[in-house]
Amino acid sequence: MNKLIFLISFVISSSAHSATGIYKSVWMDMNGKHDVTLTVMDGGFDRESSAVILHGEGKLNNKQEWVINDSVKNCTEDSDISIYPNSFELLDLLKKDDYYILFSYRISCSGSIDPGIVKYFAYRNGIKYSLRGEEHIIMGSDSFGGEISPAPDFNLKNNKPLLEYMLKKWPSVSTTRIN
Repeated sequence: MNKLIFLISFVISSSAHSATGIYKSVWMDMNGKHDVTLTVMDGGFDRESSAVILHGEGKLNNKQEWVINDSVKNCTEDSDISIYPNSFELLDLLKKDDYYILFSYRISCSGSIDPGIVKYFAYRNGIKYSLRGEEHIIMGSDSFGGEISPAPDFNLKNNKPLLEYMLKKWPSVSTTRIN
């Protein structure tokens, strides 16, 4: 069966919070129609704190297969959740028309240019695989953060081909360049 992919990205910036937006992918494989949506929303702010929320879900044939929720709340500095657009991909790792959806994002509460936490996820057949670590920041000729190797969860440790793929991709899906 041919796969059908649509990738749509809408981004609207806000000064003290992450970019809000919707990231969407729809495709067909041997299991049916997949529909994945990730949404980053402003969670509100007052004089003392700010918040940002990520909500994502994957549907297979219009039935919910997985959900992800994350947030930065009660942040007295700048709250941020930023999806790395180059990390949002479909992967037919075993070449059997059975796809993983992968994406990563940065999450932080900081008042300066400090490395945030990067979460890199893969989902397939309702199972979550995750790799977590520190963001690597490149600013001009200087770089910092990301010195510690990322840590895989139990599911990812037990899926060697996917773990190797995600570790190979880690530098590109956990690095922020600041001009």
